[in-house]
Amino acid sequence: RETGADRWHFSHDKLREAVLHKIGPSWRRRWHQQIAHGLETVYAADLAPHAANLAHHFAAAGLPDAQRRYLWLAGQHAEKGYANEAAISLYEQLLALLPDDAAQKGSTLLVLGNLYKVNGQVDEALVALTAVLTLPAISPHQQGQARQMLGNLERNRGQYQAALNWLTPAQADFAAVQDMAGLCQVRLEIANILYQQGQYQTALAELGTALKLAPDDASRARVQHNLGSVAYSQGAYETAVAHFQVALALRQAAEDWAELADSYNNLGLIAYRHGEWAAAQDNFAASLELRRKVGDRWGIPAALANLGMIPYQQRDYEAASRYWQEALLLRRQLGDVRHVASMLDNLALVAIAQQDYATAQKLFEEAILLRQQQHDQQGLAITYTNRGRLAFLQQIHPAAVTDYRAGLALSLAIGDQIGVVFALTGVAAVWAATERFEPAARLLAAAAKHLEQIGGAWESDEKGMFEAALAQVEDSLSADVLAAAWLAGERLVLATAVQFVDEVLDDRLTV
Repeated sequence: RETGADRWHFSHDKLREAVLHKIGPSWRRRWHQQIAHGLETVYAADLAPHAANLAHHFAAAGLPDAQRRYLWLAGQHAEKGYANEAAISLYEQLLALLPDDAAQKGSTLLVLGNLYKVNGQVDEALVALTAVLTLPAISPHQQGQARQMLGNLERNRGQYQAALNWLTPAQADFAAVQDMAGLCQVRLEIANILYQQGQYQTALAELGTALKLAPDDASRARVQHNLGSVAYSQGAYETAVAHFQVALALRQAAEDWAELADSYNNLGLIAYRHGEWAAAQDNFAASLELRRKVGDRWGIPAALANLGMIPYQQRDYEAASRYWQEALLLRRQLGDVRHVASMLDNLALVAIAQQDYATAQKLFEEAILLRQQQHDQQGLAITYTNRGRLAFLQQIHPAAVTDYRAGLALSLAIGDQIGVVFALTGVAAVWAATERFEPAARLLAAAAKHLEQIGGAWESDEKGMFEAALAQVEDSLSADVLAAAWLAGERLVLATAVQFVDEVLDDRLTV
């Protein structure tokens, strides 16, 4: 198409190819170089959006140094815009052009390893990060980064010992160069391993050390967020909110969308524990939107899993199941064993609600096996308590008490206050069903009082059990006996309430 005197626009690919084929290689290289220099001049104020095009022209011009420079810039630009697939492609092109002794190779592999991990490409991440450690020219800082990232990857997969095997030398690497941010991140990873295994007090000690090491707002935000997570798991919701709000403010100031997604998620959990379903759903939805925006393949199923809790509490079991099935599929693809177990547990609750007790039993058994392999004490406590309710509904009272007792012991040991409350409620329901009304009344009072003290709210299943058991004891006990039992129960702290359960079950106490 003619566009002016001696000017033509070749809008068809075949026409362009034919014309270019007629031009000799030396002329093509020269023109590509001229185009590249022209782009550099025109867009000198902001080259990053045009870096991929510049890399292409410098490659065609036979200028590999400039090509590599612009591939790196293009990768950074794509990464900043959360275009993870494009960033991976650009960094992979750059990597292929770098010799093993190039200083930039370590940096490129580290960036690729992180992008692979975020994108859910676990095997590729492992290959890239371990390759860093084999390079002939590697700094202690890069070595520490690679080991810390490998530790993070293994922790996310629930491989805790493998994670520690990477994190221990990473700590030494960062200490050698006095990298406070790196040391802080290693301490955070170790704290998360302890937290995920229910070792809350030891995790808090690690987080205290990490907070002292934190050299910048991003590091401080991560520590505050994790302090809030431990407090949340212990039922200390006011403390958790205080930590979460500090982290949120720091992340909002930095416009750190990836980590803001974590903040919204955990604020949603607080709202959920307070029974504020609408606020919880809004926070979970905001978290999911941000995680999709940044391409966080690990965070997306977490947000889906939490969103499923809202319809479950509203008895919309089909909607809950859809969220949890999708989260389960994504987590299986990632090899995220710890959270696969959580989804199996949740889907077992749906099966119970639909009176499919055989399916629920199978799901619980698989979840328990996975959680035992992960040494996930909090997860085991939750699953034992939930399986106790399954046995209770089938009127298999000895099995119900056995599971509730196991859930009680684990919840008390790790400091999970809401877990103790719900397990006590389960035991009380069994006792009411088997006509042990007076001790049942004591446990109901202890559970209700402590739930009020921690600012928690009943979940739908436990609320139903509590109300049914309370109606039974009210119908069966005189007003005076009930009042005395209730007062005695309210005076029990969690530890003495669990001791009371053991004494009654072991026939060491007559009530």
